[in-house]
Amino acid sequence: MQSKSNVLLRVLLNKYHPGPPQSFLKCLPQDEIKEVAAVDTPSNDITPALTWPRDIILHTHYSWIAPIIEKMPKNLQLPVVASLPEPQNTGVGKLLNLAVLPPPPATMQSFMLTQLYKAWNPSDALPRAYLPKSSLEALLTLSKTDMVDLIDLMAMFDLSDAIRHIVDKMLLKKIYQCLSPQKQQFLRLSLHKKEKLAAPKLDIGKWDGSLEQFNSILHRRGMLRFGKALCGQSRAFLWHVVHILDSGRGNAVAVHYLENEIPGITPLLAQQLLSVINFLKSKN
Repeated sequence: MQSKSNVLLRVLLNKYHPGPPQSFLKCLPQDEIKEVAAVDTPSNDITPALTWPRDIILHTHYSWIAPIIEKMPKNLQLPVVASLPEPQNTGVGKLLNLAVLPPPPATMQSFMLTQLYKAWNPSDALPRAYLPKSSLEALLTLSKTDMVDLIDLMAMFDLSDAIRHIVDKMLLKKIYQCLSPQKQQFLRLSLHKKEKLAAPKLDIGKWDGSLEQFNSILHRRGMLRFGKALCGQSRAFLWHVVHILDSGRGNAVAVHYLENEIPGITPLLAQQLLSVINFLKSKN
């Protein structure tokens, strides 16, 4: 966990004291010097610190926020919801069955969002501008809808490997009928690439033939690939990625995350992830 004060101090050092921070911090205790030096952010911009709570909330799916507001005092819930930006405002209102009031004046909004952030206190949340550099930072440009599509398309790597071994033409036809045009297109692209990963095979034989179960099987496999592709990324980066998603999917992806990348697996999955992002951006 990186404290807000350590992150801000590191940003200030980046701006006014470039280079190793130890010489400037020598008056501090050794453990504090190590904590500040361990903060990995290239930013030297203090501006995000001024809007920290609002920006964190703005980039978080409302399903994570609703339970926090529900635990707040009743007399604060309506003004806090009214202070939320859209679509969090409407989403939380629906989840908690609360009336959505007109937004209060800007100063009151800022105060209410700060109270929400204090009640929430997400330990791994940093402003996006202060995150360590990442090869997967393009994920942070995706909407929740895009990220759900990404999960489904990641599963096409598993499906392409599975259907290479299917000879039943009727089964193949049924599989393609269950896929959207976008999934069909990406599946065809995947079929031209040999899978380099020895992943557990999709057991199509256990599929009951329903569209619902088929989508569920693929979605779970996509979340597994996604989570493993994130291994080795910072926890602060993981936090932002999973909070773009709804809390159910976000937690399901985070289950597969490890602090260290998996040799021979994570780099390949990260490449696949980037290929899916490029595909989605070409469609948009």
